[in-house]
Amino acid sequence: MTPFEEYHTKIYDGTIVSCDKMKKVAEILLERFISPENITLTLNLQINQ
Repeated sequence: MTPFEEYHTKIYDGTIVSCDKMKKVAEILLERFISPENITLTLNLQINQ
């Protein structure tokens, strides 16, 4: 298991205490990590001048 998988799995399973929103984010990231072909990348740029 990679450090990424380990960290987000611990968030998702409650080993690392976090809010429900963060648990949902961890779940989504783990799913995308496992199945990268389903990822659509979006790039948002903000330039402050």
